[in-house]
Amino acid sequence: MKSKKLIWKLLFEFTLCTLLTAFIVASKVPPLLTVFWLIVLPLSFALRLNRYILHPLKDLMDVADTIAHRDNSARMPVNQKWQISLLAEFVNYSLDKMMQTIENERDSRERLHLILSSIEDALWVQSYDGKINLCNPIFKVLFPQYEPGAFCWEVIQVPEILRIVQEISQGENPRLAEITMDNHHYLISASVNQETKEAIFILQNIDALKTTEKIKKDFALNVAHELRTPLTAIKGFVDILQEEEPGNRYLNIIQRHSARLIALVSDLEELARLERAPQLDIQDISISTFLQNIGSIFERNFKHKGLSFQLDIKPPDLRAKLDPYKMEQVFINLIDNALRYTKAGGIVVTAYAAKQELIFEVSDTGPGIPAEHLDRIFERFYTGDASRSREHSGTGLGLAIAKHIVASHQGSISVKSTLGQGSCFCIRIPQDA
Repeated sequence: MKSKKLIWKLLFEFTLCTLLTAFIVASKVPPLLTVFWLIVLPLSFALRLNRYILHPLKDLMDVADTIAHRDNSARMPVNQKWQISLLAEFVNYSLDKMMQTIENERDSRERLHLILSSIEDALWVQSYDGKINLCNPIFKVLFPQYEPGAFCWEVIQVPEILRIVQEISQGENPRLAEITMDNHHYLISASVNQETKEAIFILQNIDALKTTEKIKKDFALNVAHELRTPLTAIKGFVDILQEEEPGNRYLNIIQRHSARLIALVSDLEELARLERAPQLDIQDISISTFLQNIGSIFERNFKHKGLSFQLDIKPPDLRAKLDPYKMEQVFINLIDNALRYTKAGGIVVTAYAAKQELIFEVSDTGPGIPAEHLDRIFERFYTGDASRSREHSGTGLGLAIAKHIVASHQGSISVKSTLGQGSCFCIRIPQDA
């Protein structure tokens, strides 16, 4: 209401000034009085216009210029009349809200910086196109080439990391991977934020874990090596006593358990060697010949138990590149396990190629494996049923050894099983195109 009254007042003054000027010009008024009215009235109107409108607008421009020069303390004077007072109050309110938002953002950035600085692992965030948007101090130490706005391939010169970055950028699932960089071991984890279209990477140093793992492997290997000699001696003397006293029940028990201990020591040594990144002797072999040779090893066992053994190789002349000696151990372990538990039916070994992979399937008609054990049967010494394990004289290391051999071929091994219907072990080994 005040603004409307002021507008009408200014309009009235302007009209009155105009009419008086016209009257003075039309009338025969003395020259001095004419000059006085022609000067005073417009000047009075101009002064009032400057006071109510032009001067407050200049104040607003000064405040804007001050803020533009990074002085956020500037505010509009609010002791104005007309709408300019409301404008000043609105501008001041907006400035206060803006300052509060800036303070909140500054606090958030300081907390984020504190969190990133306290993380002992290298962390960085990059967009899908590879531009690094955020990183912590450890990342800058590991990659001193980093500069703000740089792309990952300009900073990171590790092919394994760049390969993972590329896979994530192409939409593959987040993942974990172990890499080696400058003789140090790292575990890299990656996740994706679909909303911001950014990928988050963490590079964790696992040197201490690797050292502990090596100590454990060396310990197992050394213990197995030390145990082999006395166990072999014990078994040798038991064999001699068996010849002198055949059928002695106690000697039979000693002989059986010493043989089991020797098998266990042998498996421990083999597992320790495999975990030390075994050297592979990759050869181009005929899969048909390879599997037939393995089947001949168990020919007597199949006949003795009345079980069938079948090979299904597609195509029959299928060839592949692998280490035949180590892969032979895998199939010996799998078929030996199947023979132990299968009472009727038989075992089928299937081999075929698909999508640059060589796929083997070893199926049996045994009792099957309970679902709660499927995820753990490749662990060393894991036996779902201890009493059944003792009955079949397994060491609990055969499947762990098989898994390591397949992994050394960059492949994978899995199992599917249904109680009462048997089990199927599937091996996948990548092949060059």
